[in-house]
Amino acid sequence: MQGARLPDGSYLATYPGWYSADEITDKDGDTAVKADIAMHAVKFNYLYYWGDYGISVIVPVGKIEVNGTESSGVGDIELGAGWFLPVKSVDLLAALFVDLPTGPYDKADRVNFGTGQWDIGPTLYLSKRINKFQIDAITRYNFHIENGESGWKPGNEFYAEATVNYAITPRLWAGPSVIYVKGADGELDGVRFDNTATTSLSLGGEVFYALTRKTVLLLSVMEEVEVENGSKGRLILGRISYFF
Repeated sequence: MQGARLPDGSYLATYPGWYSADEITDKDGDTAVKADIAMHAVKFNYLYYWGDYGISVIVPVGKIEVNGTESSGVGDIELGAGWFLPVKSVDLLAALFVDLPTGPYDKADRVNFGTGQWDIGPTLYLSKRINKFQIDAITRYNFHIENGESGWKPGNEFYAEATVNYAITPRLWAGPSVIYVKGADGELDGVRFDNTATTSLSLGGEVFYALTRKTVLLLSVMEEVEVENGSKGRLILGRISYFF
């Protein structure tokens, strides 16, 4: 979903993304193992806004490959609903998202495009225009539900993202972005595993262009500069949005 208030109606957005990494880090952020990780995916996002309310459906399609082993297909579908809070000085959208374990998953496989688990994410969006600056921020707390097949429950995560764009022209905007993720230790069959919490800091930026009144293009590049207990790489993400 988007934090800025939009005219009532339907929106369709596609998010082509490319992620690559060549290492997996330990609890101290040092390289634990070298790895060849690549993911290519497209997320199809249908949005509908009416009044102070909005709903969202995201369907990802793609492939992940790790050291030559791959998994592909339709991933975990995400459903969301939100409500704009009665605040006039800034746009605040409170939302709740649920990720369904619809993607391909088999605990016997080394690589899975799906997670095999439910996720629930209460989210708050903020959007504010100040002269030629556009400020957008997202905070979310992800509750991960235990994977019924493997017994593994990733630690719950706090997610924060912020972008400040500047209007180079009325149609062209650009600016820096930051993403921070702080997780808790994971559990296996209810037993906590110490030092498995994931933390990451990503820095980058985006370029936003209004092609027409109904079509918007976006390109974002993010580099993971600090990672603990996870893959460390870079993400290139596009967005094509259309209002109809």
